[in-house]
Amino acid sequence: MRIEILDVLDHAEEPQGPRIAFRGPLGQVWAHWRRSAAPQVGDAADVEIDIPDDVAHWVHAEGPDALLAEAAGAPARIKGTVVAAAGQA
Repeated sequence: MRIEILDVLDHAEEPQGPRIAFRGPLGQVWAHWRRSAAPQVGDAADVEIDIPDDVAHWVHAEGPDALLAEAAGAPARIKGTVVAAAGQA
């Protein structure tokens, strides 16, 4: 997915990387930046979004795909199509 970096929310050297706010074709959200090169506001990048924990809640939803978060650090809502899930046949 192609994204644009909107803000670097913290510059601390954390094991999971600095948090960034970004916008892409599905909306705007924040995530940890895992690449070795530091992100810069205004940069564009092709990325994959990894979901490191089990999904806590599944529901069927109508409407366009979206990535939404109330604020940095808040839970994100992701609406899209699941192509594959670990442990599923």
